[in-house]
Amino acid sequence: GDYAARKWPAMASRAALDAATQRHPEFRRTLRRAFAECAADSRRLPFLASQISHEDRVEEMAEAARARPDDEDGPASAPVAARGRSATMLMLWLEMCGYRELWPVTPVERRGAMAARIAAKFLRLDADAGADGVAAPPAGDAPPPAIDEGGTVESVPMFDLRTSVPSALVWSLRSRLASDPVPPLDVFDGISDHVGRVLSTGRFVSFLQSHEFSRM
Repeated sequence: GDYAARKWPAMASRAALDAATQRHPEFRRTLRRAFAECAADSRRLPFLASQISHEDRVEEMAEAARARPDDEDGPASAPVAARGRSATMLMLWLEMCGYRELWPVTPVERRGAMAARIAAKFLRLDADAGADGVAAPPAGDAPPPAIDEGGTVESVPMFDLRTSVPSALVWSLRSRLASDPVPPLDVFDGISDHVGRVLSTGRFVSFLQSHEFSRM
């Protein structure tokens, strides 16, 4: 009907973009550059972040619906691991960009703490991780974390992207941070490349066809 007629051009256009992304390396590189430029611009970033958060919420609701038993009524919560995944990846990417930008002007003795803070915040590579240096990730089907009366999450880290980043990259970062008290400029480059590639060929393609992009 009318709805299908209105949706078809957008669906066909998205399919064409997805096909081009899969087949053409130069197009992927163009998307990567466009994503980086948009994310680095304080005027454009809010529109991109809003669209990414919106798509995360849509996926969370779909995941919650799939996880809820057929005979259970009412809303269900998405698994902790599924919450705000792409929005959190965007935050990580921005922090890694910030590390590169601030590295030349950061005192040498503070560079290690700056890198360690990012690794602990998003990848749980922190001092309290245990004997192997890495904290155990929360189970993907764990219940939502408890929140006390003050609104503080009592358990489960807010950010944990280890399941979204190849383990080889995480372990490489852990090794470099452990062996070098003064991390180099490129310490996050492997993870930054991965996260940028994921966001620029997924969420960013959707953003290009969204109302947020039109508003921008």
